Amino acid sequence: MLSYVKEGVLSKFFDELKSALMSLKHQIAVRRIDLLPEHPDNFLAILPYLKPGYLEEISIDDEAWGIWKSEENSRKVEQIMQLDQWKQAEELVLLDSLHLFPEEVLSQFKKYWIGVSSPSENKLAHIGLIFAGSPLFEHCHFEVWDPDFADLIDSIGVPGPPAEDYRSVRHLMIPNTDKMLVFKELPCGIIEIEKETRNVQ
Repeated sequence: MLSYVKEGVLSKFFDELKSALMSLKHQIAVRRIDLLPEHPDNFLAILPYLKPGYLEEISIDDEAWGIWKSEENSRKVEQIMQLDQWKQAEELVLLDSLHLFPEEVLSQFKKYWIGVSSPSENKLAHIGLIFAGSPLFEHCHFEVWDPDFADLIDSIGVPGPPAEDYRSVRHLMIPNTDKMLVFKELPCGIIEIEKETRNVQ
């Protein structure tokens, strides 16, 4: 695991780390990287120096609060999403940081762990539609941290058979395939989303 602290706290360390990575004659083999990014440059200083294909998981905790939203930074986000290190990773963890990226990020990985404070039912349904259209998507752990938000999957797809420990199960059929998304909601605000094969009669 490679962990990185905020640039604003240790900017000198960040500059020295960047210089050290640039001086290497090889890329670093890292399975997981955790970032608290204040700026897209934090990514661009580190990800290009990690070994593509070896990096499996990228975890992002939001400390930016809107700094990323400039036109220049949006271009840098697009640049991040085109890196081989990013595209070849399998899992993306977004801790209150989904808003930092365009929605295309939801079709780039096999697995997701998404934590949000105040989602809407429409937002979750839209995320489900993106997952349904992604050939890569397999599973998402979706966690809502505000206890006042519940029943977020009740309007998605059709009811599925009851499952032990889950308060609600919904099936969203994927057109022109034998696949469907299964949404399972626990009482504690955790929603598991999986792509499964359905029985086609």
